[in-house]
Amino acid sequence: MELALHTVSKIMGRTDVVNRGSLQKAFSAFKLELVKSDYTQPTEESKDVEVRSCANPKRDWGEAPDVSIFYNRSAELLQLRRWLLEERCRLVALLGIGGIGKSTLAVKLGLQVQSEFDVVVWRSLHSSPPVGDKLTSILQFSLWSARKEVLIPDSFDGKLSKLIECLSSNRCLIILDNAETILSSGGQTGLCRPGYEGYAQSIKTIAEVPHNSCVILTSTEKPREIGLLEGEATKVKSL
Repeated sequence: MELALHTVSKIMGRTDVVNRGSLQKAFSAFKLELVKSDYTQPTEESKDVEVRSCANPKRDWGEAPDVSIFYNRSAELLQLRRWLLEERCRLVALLGIGGIGKSTLAVKLGLQVQSEFDVVVWRSLHSSPPVGDKLTSILQFSLWSARKEVLIPDSFDGKLSKLIECLSSNRCLIILDNAETILSSGGQTGLCRPGYEGYAQSIKTIAEVPHNSCVILTSTEKPREIGLLEGEATKVKSL
């Protein structure tokens, strides 16, 4: 191969810099073509894509939007990171009109802080799923990731209690996108639609009960429970 053993070791271990000529010789020995991406430093955007594409059993990004093109929002990201990592907020709402970039901001934030959490789960509420179904989906992945017995109660109260138990025993980041779909459109601002009151109870419980995790909601409208509980001295914030 005409390469020193220590050079081969550096190439395989990817711990030290090697020159392009050494890489070309190594690739040629295995009849591989050396392309630019093999010896160039990845951009921040490509790093995000790489992080999301890695098979990580404790990260479920589901159908979260692509953030390979992302500009500005540095002040917002700094504030949100402070709430999650320094103040360890239990519940954070990202609020604003449709199309302003709430979902993208949530993904970008999640990718930046995911190493600080044991489990990361992204779920969309776009189709207005029943609260029991959504709790089951979150619990199935969270419990499986934590290598715990995936035994999920049938009742709503049991599922909510199990979720709080999971949030307490692990450091979880759960992102719920498009929360406005579960809110009333009948002029009662911030109230859950008939049949979706379980979401209001879940939000209230997650905000009030001490645990080690954080739930992020994105919405065009502020849920009433967040409006009642947020404050400078609380673990509930909205941006």
